[in-house]
Amino acid sequence: MRYITKLADGAFKTDAEGRRVYFPNGIFGSGRIVPSDAEYERLRRRLARFIGAGMTVGPALALSLIWVPIWLVLAVGAVVVLSEVGVLIWLRRRAWSRWAVSAERLSYREVVERSPRTLASWLLLGTSLPVLAMALGLAVLARDDSHVLGVSLGVAALSAAYALFAWHRIRTLRRIRRGAG
Repeated sequence: MRYITKLADGAFKTDAEGRRVYFPNGIFGSGRIVPSDAEYERLRRRLARFIGAGMTVGPALALSLIWVPIWLVLAVGAVVVLSEVGVLIWLRRRAWSRWAVSAERLSYREVVERSPRTLASWLLLGTSLPVLAMALGLAVLARDDSHVLGVSLGVAALSAAYALFAWHRIRTLRRIRRGAG
């Protein structure tokens, strides 16, 4: 759970006046000044639950492709994504719109520096490459079964994306440590 909490912490920053600033759009927008410590803790827990749910539902949907028709998985995935977007829109209108806008900006470097360290990236890279190899091998063996071929190519694409993300993160962390980032 500490890993997920660290990911949620990446959406916050303390400004020069010591106030906590929340960045609902990450590096792509202005921050909102969190009015109190209680509100900060509540939002931080909510974000951690949101991230944890996303990290659980995605792989569960991918695994369910083996047993469930693809149209059902796509329907459930669409419902999950739309409900998460709906929650974000509701939160934006209900809470964040009342908070004062901060002049602070969040940089990519700050997000990477405060996120969980390199070990998680190496683990992601170390697990995604074998999964990529197995998925491509299954795709080659299952040329006649279109369902297995589709699933294996989807898993291969996802694994390749995870591997590229992990490699980029490792390189960025190394550059930051050397002071060249």
